[in-house]
Formats: sequence, structure tokens, C-alpha cells
Amino acid sequence: MLLERLERIWEGRERHVRHTSYGRIRKLESRGNDLENSISLIVMSVLTKTCVSCKIEKEFVCFWNNKRNKDGKENRCVDCTRTFLSTKKESLKESQRKWREKNKERLRLEHQARRAKDPERDKAIKQKYREANKDKRTNYELVKKYGITLEEYNQMSAAQNNVCDICKEPETRRHQNGTLCRLAVDHDHFTGKVRGLLCWRCNSAMGSFEERNVPILNIEEYLEKHRTESE
Repeated sequence: MLLERLERIWEGRERHVRHTSYGRIRKLESRGNDLENSISLIVMSVLTKTCVSCKIEKEFVCFWNNKRNKDGKENRCVDCTRTFLSTKKESLKESQRKWREKNKERLRLEHQARRAKDPERDKAIKQKYREANKDKRTNYELVKKYGITLEEYNQMSAAQNNVCDICKEPETRRHQNGTLCRLAVDHDHFTGKVRGLLCWRCNSAMGSFEERNVPILNIEEYLEKHRTESE
């Protein structure tokens, strides 16, 4: 039976050998005796392909996988593909960027479909990315909101001995997962200029008074008034 099958493959090699899948070889190899193993080696030797770059006919193992091609392999051999990628890296990046720009809607719909198909997997991927890129994400948010980098934030925090610039106490507020929050970035709500780092209590109070344009002297007078009355 196997010999007849090999005969058919050998007779038709010029016609369909390029479209033969590795599944046939795996089935032959899984059966386990010497005759069948020798047959699988012969079939493997039949599976060859000519590289479009170097024009040399090589075994299938010399080509990377590519499901888009009918034979399941790249058109360039591994060596030629590596050379091509190293020389065309920048142009490839630019062409890929243009393609993504041109196909934004298609990519968005595909991404939505993947998320809807397996929401738990999508959630796990996002969580894994956040944990692996904490500093990158924090830096992006600081630059976007306040125009400072994470390195500049850390320098400001070190200059303040990692405590609030008003009450001189460390931050006590925690995230839902129990980790300690960073000191908040205090900025002028009208000019956007960063002034310092405050704990969440002082930052909330400053923001509330500033938005309502309450003079700080009024607050001092109010506190002083009730302090003298209590005495």
C-alpha cells in the first residue's frame, strides 16, 4: 500500500510536488518501521523548491513557513530572506506603515472581531502588556497630560524626598490592587505649567480652590479667625 502510494507521488512529482504538505510526511513517519521511515526520507527528498532570489533548488526545510502560499513556504530561502530583510528593513517599515494607514478601518474591524470572539484572552493580553510596559505607559501619560517625561518626574520626586511639596508627607492613597499611588503632578490650570508633586489630598484641595479662583489669603484668614476664637 505504501509502495503504491510512493509510486504515485514519484510519478506525479513534476505536477504537484510543490503543493505537497508536510502532513503526508508526518503520517508516514508516525507509523514507525524501517521500510516506512525510508519511504518518508525519499518523499522528503522529493519536496524541493527553487528560491526566487538565488535561483537554487533547495529542500523545503530551507524555507520559512508562509500559509498564504499554496505550498505553505516562503518564495525566498532562509538565507536570502535574512539578507533581504536586513537590507530592506526601513523601506519595509515604511510600506507597512502606509498599508496600516490605508487600511485603518479594516484593521479596526478585525481587532473588534478578535476581541468579541474571545474577550477573556483579550483581557489577559492587555493585562500582560500593562505589567510588562508599566514605565512606558506611565511615560506616555505624563508626556500627554503634563509635557514631562518619567525621568523628569522621578527627578522632581527625588528633589522633594518623595513627599508632598505642601504637607511634607508621603502619599498614602492606594490603587484597587493595593499598590501605592504616585504623587500627583500639580500644574497651573490656566497656563498648564507644572509646579510640583503633591499628595492626592493637597492636589484635590489646590485644584478645587484654583478652579473657583479662591485666594489663598482668604483661607489663611478663615483658619486664623477660628483658631483665635477657639482659644
